[in-house]
Amino acid sequence: MFIGKVYRAIPLTLLVLTLCASRARGDWPAIAPEDLKMTDLPQQKGVPAVVLLREEVTNDPQNYHSVYMRIKILTEAGKRYADVEIPYARRKFKIDGVSGRTVHPDGSIVNFEGKVFDKMVVKGKRGRGDQIRIHVKSFTLPDVQVGSVLDYRYFLRYDDRTFYAPEWMIQTDLFQKNASFKFIPYSGELIMAHNRIGRGSAWSSYLPNAGPKPQWHNMMTSSLATSPTADQYIDLSLTDVPPLVEEPFMPPSNMLRYRVQFYYTIDRSTEAYWKEEGKFWSRDVEKFLDRKAGVDEAVAKTVLPNDLPEQKVRKIYAFVTGLENQSYRPKREEQEEKVLGLKPNEGVEDVIRQRSGDHDDLNRLLVAMVRAAGIPAFVMWVPSRDEKFFEPELMSTHQLDAEIAIVQLDGKEVFSDPGTKFCPYGLLDWRYSGSRGLRQSATKGTEIGEGPMADYSKALILRRAGVKLADDGRVEGTVKAGFYGLEALTGWKS
Repeated sequence: MFIGKVYRAIPLTLLVLTLCASRARGDWPAIAPEDLKMTDLPQQKGVPAVVLLREEVTNDPQNYHSVYMRIKILTEAGKRYADVEIPYARRKFKIDGVSGRTVHPDGSIVNFEGKVFDKMVVKGKRGRGDQIRIHVKSFTLPDVQVGSVLDYRYFLRYDDRTFYAPEWMIQTDLFQKNASFKFIPYSGELIMAHNRIGRGSAWSSYLPNAGPKPQWHNMMTSSLATSPTADQYIDLSLTDVPPLVEEPFMPPSNMLRYRVQFYYTIDRSTEAYWKEEGKFWSRDVEKFLDRKAGVDEAVAKTVLPNDLPEQKVRKIYAFVTGLENQSYRPKREEQEEKVLGLKPNEGVEDVIRQRSGDHDDLNRLLVAMVRAAGIPAFVMWVPSRDEKFFEPELMSTHQLDAEIAIVQLDGKEVFSDPGTKFCPYGLLDWRYSGSRGLRQSATKGTEIGEGPMADYSKALILRRAGVKLADDGRVEGTVKAGFYGLEALTGWKS
């Protein structure tokens, strides 16, 4: 999210209003006769449906993202695409301008005049206390048959003076004959996180080497505007886009899709960006750790003066994992928290006092207590490998999800994750193992680092069978299976 002054260029505003008025009248692009007659897709025989046309436009100066889809239904299984679901964060966005229609092969049209439903599907917290409420707008296009063409469009709108650089997730589960994307960025100065000033936009592209690439284009602006909201845009048009086929045990699918990720720029180089962002993140971490009333007392009750360093760390780890883990229980309602006297944790002292914290709170508490025991410890900020990998060239901290703890023992670093419920000492949840991310260093700065991969011996399934063969050929007996380390942790979650 980016906030800054907004200046509207007259020609752009008139253009957008004209386009919105045209869409409001329900105009739809003409359908080619061969598309109405289509019964199969030559490039991919037997598929249930195909995207004939897809258009997405993000206009940050005008605070909207528009989507238009045209889908051809080819089999009975493809009729499921008549059910449309649009996920969105209700606190920051709203969906409007929903319209649609069904066009039969004979050219007859049935307009969508039904109800658009709204329901909450996710409620929780991400990262450092950011509340998440994901809603879904859903509707069903009418009278869909094999051979029908489905048209629908909608607008995702957000607040004035707020900007969201898009992520073009180009591949879907369907073959796309034509797909086009357009981004109109805000061209003025933006006030970004930590009051840093952003100027201009850039992107990271993950597309085939031989295919089209995003292109800059100049926009007409008015001499009457003192500072236009936009003077350039980026677009991309593609044809015959293959679908992404998901397979068991594959890497995160979104990391394999054709995609373009945009961001507003602050620093010209990746080194400068991560150095500055690391400074701000580490400062926030240390501010949390410095609120440590009660930490020394908790350490004194947990370890003995004559304990070896590793014994101290193990005891502190056991203490932290014994606290309530907010990331693994249903979120309490606000009224319930008031009755219990609970408040958001603003420091490790709050975690100890309330004996409760989320994933990152508990990992920060481990670091604070280990430091209080005289042992060096640090925090590392990593992505979740089940969703994404860290890409330094993408200058955005939104790709980092969780914090883990690093403890120095006998010249070696032990990576730990007491914030993951039931995670044994010295292991990391597989989502955070082998991940690159941003970490604190012994020199009080930050750097890009990488956590260790788990040793295979720390993820075992042992089976023992005691059976006998009866005279009639039946096998009788007992089979026992034991899950150890990461296998036990993964099995508990599933």
